Amino acid sequence: MNIGSFTLAWATVPLVLAMAGYLLVATGYKQYQLSARVIYGVLLGLVGISFTYLLILFLTDKFEFSYVSSYSSRDLTNTFPHFFKLSALWAGQQGTFVLWLVYGLLLGLWVRSRAKENEGWVMFFYILAQAFLLVLALISKPFARLDFIPVDGQGLNPLLQNYWMQIHPPIVFLGFAAACIPFAFAMAALATNKYDDWVKQTMPWTVFSVVTLGLGIFLGGYWAYETLGWGGYWSWDPVENASAIPWFVGIALVHGMVVERTRGSWRRMNLFLAISLFLLIVYGTFLTRSGVLADFSVHSFTDLGYNNVLWASLIILAIISFGLWGYRAAKIKGAAPSTAVLSQEFTTFLAVALLLPFTLLVLFWTSFPLITTMFSKIPLLSKLTPAPAAIETSYYNMAGLVFSTIFAIILGFNSLLYWKKTETDLFIKKLIVPMIISAVGAILIFIAGFGKIIETWALPGQTGISIKIIFVLFFYILFFFAAIFALVTNLSYLIRRKGGSLWTIGGYLSHVGFAVLLLGIIISTTFGTKSKLTIGQGDEGTALGYNVKFTKTEKATPKEERTYFDISKGSSTFIAYSTSKEMQRGGEAQYVRTPYIKKYLFSDLYLSLENMTDNSRVDMEPFTLGMGQSTTMAGYTFTFTSFDSEANKEKLSHSQPQVFTVAKGETIEIDKRKIKFVKFDMSQHGEGMSSQIGALLEIASAGKTDTAIPTYEPLSGSQHNSPEVDLPGGGYISLTAIKADIGAVSLAYSPQKNAVSAKLGTKLDIVSDSVNTMAVPVYDSGKPHSPESIVELPDGGQLFLVSVDAKNDSASYVLIPAQAAALATIELSTKPMINFVWL
Repeated sequence: MNIGSFTLAWATVPLVLAMAGYLLVATGYKQYQLSARVIYGVLLGLVGISFTYLLILFLTDKFEFSYVSSYSSRDLTNTFPHFFKLSALWAGQQGTFVLWLVYGLLLGLWVRSRAKENEGWVMFFYILAQAFLLVLALISKPFARLDFIPVDGQGLNPLLQNYWMQIHPPIVFLGFAAACIPFAFAMAALATNKYDDWVKQTMPWTVFSVVTLGLGIFLGGYWAYETLGWGGYWSWDPVENASAIPWFVGIALVHGMVVERTRGSWRRMNLFLAISLFLLIVYGTFLTRSGVLADFSVHSFTDLGYNNVLWASLIILAIISFGLWGYRAAKIKGAAPSTAVLSQEFTTFLAVALLLPFTLLVLFWTSFPLITTMFSKIPLLSKLTPAPAAIETSYYNMAGLVFSTIFAIILGFNSLLYWKKTETDLFIKKLIVPMIISAVGAILIFIAGFGKIIETWALPGQTGISIKIIFVLFFYILFFFAAIFALVTNLSYLIRRKGGSLWTIGGYLSHVGFAVLLLGIIISTTFGTKSKLTIGQGDEGTALGYNVKFTKTEKATPKEERTYFDISKGSSTFIAYSTSKEMQRGGEAQYVRTPYIKKYLFSDLYLSLENMTDNSRVDMEPFTLGMGQSTTMAGYTFTFTSFDSEANKEKLSHSQPQVFTVAKGETIEIDKRKIKFVKFDMSQHGEGMSSQIGALLEIASAGKTDTAIPTYEPLSGSQHNSPEVDLPGGGYISLTAIKADIGAVSLAYSPQKNAVSAKLGTKLDIVSDSVNTMAVPVYDSGKPHSPESIVELPDGGQLFLVSVDAKNDSASYVLIPAQAAALATIELSTKPMINFVWL
């Protein structure tokens, strides 16, 4: 029985019962409250068992499960600080849905304890939100089995084998899960038409959702900066935006809650924002998981058949929530907002009024591929958008900079004002010093970076100052002024109000962080420098004043290669390396490269390996020669003339195993015995930590049928254990390979157990440039790939004797031609003040 599928499927029963029970409690039947609580506990228990079982499958390499096979492998590390088998659990859609659901149900325990007399309605709507996740988890089939058992999984994408990707997704989904809390309390307030306590009850968790979601977004940005090698951290990718849009709405909601909690105003808008926060997460899930953005996002998941469910969920939830809000909107009463322009309430209103249109703009642009796809299928509208299209990143960047500049100025004014009203004279007096400091600081930064700004924005061949350049220069100085102004005013407020409440200090500290972030973004992107350099191994080059020497390339692990550079500038010298990781997908090796970052206090030096010439990798040319045969390759002609010892040839010919590939149901013949591969034997697979697989063989001889079950056990790396078993009628047989893709096995038959060791050389005539030489590489059956099997060629190449077939007078070789010096193309760049972004 599949425990995971069983518990996840049966979780639908307590979910429906808990919703029904809490609906009864909400409508006055309080006697069902205890039953509803117990049933909710059963729901949490079943989903918790399902999640735990999925985790165990990953940790124990159960590759017969499709999800485990797709994202894990035996060589994934699972020791501190790299728990990659754990992080593989949320590498795909199936695992993230289950993780998200577990978070939501756990947080539901707190929701239940805080709801008090309103528990019925709050929990009803909260479980309704969890139903959306449970349906997605069931459709995704995280416990689906394969028809066969792979020896190994496909492995985790090397880009995801990073410390930050172990914690980035769980933090983001924790923020998503926490966003259900203000939604549930807002819906309960609308259902009961009671609004006095909902902000007090939910504001801590709304802040928690915004903080965790923001932290997750920044960790994802740092992962991109540290891993992808393009030097950036945010590209306005639709999947990135799917997290950022709810985060923007959450920020607006937190500020709105502050106003409602202080003055009792903004109530109607806050309820609307609480609903929108959750629904935007549902919509973002649709955009990123339905496959509609597959051509426009590097992060987007492929369509697994969720489209109809996601559309239906979004429409149903929107109709219920916005319908109830619209029904109650006219009756939602709150205090009138402040009319004083010089007040913190008014600047808060301005900030939210600016943030929400910007959010709508980002939402529209992010949805543009979906909108144009729909339009392209409608005859009347297809002329406007004949094909799906996306908005260029430059539009996002420009809109973001304009918004940030205005927002920073508002934040600066906010910290100079009192909550209710500030006298004009006092405001002007408090404004003078920050204005002077900001103006001086902006002018100094502007002067220092003037040449770089001109260089960045000037058109090719342009020598004078154009209107465009004047506009850009004005905007830059305004941006510098706004960022410094927000930093100075909010920092001075924190210094003056040392004893303020945690909420107050946290709010102004976040404003300081926003100002520092703006300075880090604009300085690192505008004033950074970069240069490309192509150098051969052992050679040196110069870039950005640094001396760079390409020293070597070596294997760090079987699937990880490092390319090393010695970098020096003045008296400072250090070793940098770029890591290339291999991943097998679809039978082909894929390589991804990660950059090297040298961190300084005020800047980073960023080295990205962009290209390595093919000859930096070893080319292997296998070939087989029968006695007397010749072949020509890499400028050499090889002729196999004879073996060097007839006695050792005779010894090997009697002891070498015969190897057969047999598909399920096929029969082979060995020494007048018919051997049929019946099926795979899984009786030992899965017991304890065993991954042993057997092949059930039927042996028919002289009218009698016997069975044998040789086994194959994969070990670490490419090693395996294939013990020989007695073959009825004499001899020994072993299972040497599993070929699950074609439902076949490789069997090795030996007339005697543990064949004796023997050495056998092959005499080779080697001709190159009219020079004839003789070589005798030696095959050692007891020690394959020994130094005696290698022939060093005159030009630096090597020839390996891999195996001999003494019975058929043939030998197999591998030629490794002489390799030209590897060429590496790198981009070296500086990132001034980049640490301000992460601060």
